[in-house]
This record gives sequence, structure tokens and C-alpha cells, in this order.
Amino acid sequence: MIKKELYFDSIDGKSKIYAVQYIPAEEKIVGVIQIVYGMAEHIGRYEAFGEAMARKGFVVTGNDYQGHGKTWQEGDVMGYFCEQDPSAVMIEDVHTLHKLTAEAYPEVPYILIGHSMGSFLVRNYVSCYGHELSAAILLGTAQQSKALVGFGKFINRILKFLFGTKHKSKFLNHLSFGSNIKRFEPARTPSDWLTRDTEVIDRYNADPMCGFLFTANGFDGLLGLISRMNRAEVVEKIPKELPVLILAGTMDPVGDFGKGPEKVYERLKKTGLEKVEIRLYEGARHELLNETNREEIMSDICEWIENKFSLS
Repeated sequence: MIKKELYFDSIDGKSKIYAVQYIPAEEKIVGVIQIVYGMAEHIGRYEAFGEAMARKGFVVTGNDYQGHGKTWQEGDVMGYFCEQDPSAVMIEDVHTLHKLTAEAYPEVPYILIGHSMGSFLVRNYVSCYGHELSAAILLGTAQQSKALVGFGKFINRILKFLFGTKHKSKFLNHLSFGSNIKRFEPARTPSDWLTRDTEVIDRYNADPMCGFLFTANGFDGLLGLISRMNRAEVVEKIPKELPVLILAGTMDPVGDFGKGPEKVYERLKKTGLEKVEIRLYEGARHELLNETNREEIMSDICEWIENKFSLS
């Protein structure tokens, strides 16, 4: 397996976006998987998944957003995207990496995997560029109410007016995520809702590139993605023949313990998607690729892709 690191120009015209690729050294390349990760983490956390899938013949790639991981630079504010519409910029930066990678591997299936906030991005992405993909996989996704999202945007507008776009609000962060731990109390750490694997939790809590507060601009990006994906006209634009797999844990608070992903599934089916599937993992929490049964989940992902494109 070959690990390749690169930078490309952001659509904002200012930033250099960090990306990584895991490339099979000897195996025949059977497909490309692009990872779109969650809020306040980084692409480096997916190295084990990238290496495992590379051993099965997949090129695996992904990029760090602005204000995240190795795209973030000293002097920047972590959790701040850009001056422009941050949700649109995130989508277009993912598309740039998609184009660069697809040009290098044009003859194999191309699958986009989105986790958490990344799943919201992917749900927007497939309405714009779904015709360029072979399949999409959503991990730890959710379906928030328009009223709740509207309230969050209202609070964030006030905070931006009072304190500016780089302000970090503990109140808004608690309002958005404070209840995630309640089902697991008494908890060992405030991050225990992410996974049952305590070693993963400890690494996450010790990582300065994880768990940081979003700025008001960061929440603009997150809430913008959610608002866009909830629009009927956005969902209608998703290619009806695109295979979509939804995976979630029954103990994931972000997805309302399985109810949210089921709502996403029903909505996509109602819209006319012909090849949408859902699987729920009993007891699994938010980060499926870091869960105690991650080997099972990675095997299921690989098997689903292989079956869809007759790779085995």
C-alpha cells in the first residue's frame, strides 16, 4: 500500500486543501472510495479504513476541510471555513478532489462515503454531482426538523452580529450537541457517545485536531448543509438510479437512535430512488468505522460494493 499526500487549490481562491490517498501497491485496482468525514475531526482518523480497503484493491482518498486537520495552518482559526458560503465551498472542494482522482482512475466504480456532517455534505453532493458517481454510502446520518435548524440559524445570526464570524459559542455548541451524552450517563468521558471503544475515545480526546468548538462561520457551514439537503428540490435532483447505502447504529444519538436514518431512507424511497438500502447495527454508537464491530461494518461495506459492481 502506498500513502500519498497532496494539496490542491480550494474553490475559494485562497486556501490550499490537504488530501491523502491510499493506493494498492500490488493488487488490481477495483474501485475508488472517497471519504467525507464529520465535524471537528480530520481525514487522518480514517487511515485504518483506508489501509484496509487498499488491501482489497480500492484507492481510498479524502481531504481535510478548511479549519480542519492539515488544511488548517498556524494563524488560522480552527473551526472556521472561509468568507464565502462555507457549505458551498465544502461541496466544491470535495468535487475538486473527486475530479482529480477520477481522472487518474477513470475505468473503475467511484463511491463517495460520508460520515455525520460528511453525510449531510454527501446528500447535497449527490443532488449536484450524483451522475458522476457510481454509489454513495451514508454513515451516522440524521434528519433534523426544519424548526430546529431554523432556530439554530437564528441564534447563530445573533452571535455573528454581536461577536463576529470567528466567535466560538459554548452555548450554541451545547444546544447542538449537549444532549448526545445523556443516554450514556454516568459516562467515563463527555465523548462516550461516539463509540463503545474506549481506546478510540481516549485518542479522540487527546487529539488537538478533534472535538474543537466550531466558530459561528463553522456553524454557518454545518447548518447550511442541513438546510440545503432538507429542500425538496435538492432531494428531487438525486439520480434515481444511484445506489445508496445507509448505515447507522441503534445507539447513535445524532440519528435519534436509528429513527433519523430510517426517515432518510423513507424519504429517498418516496422520492423515487430505486436502489436505496439501510442497515442498523444493534448497540453501535455514532462512529461506525471506529466501533467495536468495525471489522463487521467494513466487511459489509466492501461486500455491498463488490456485489453492486460484480467485483468479486
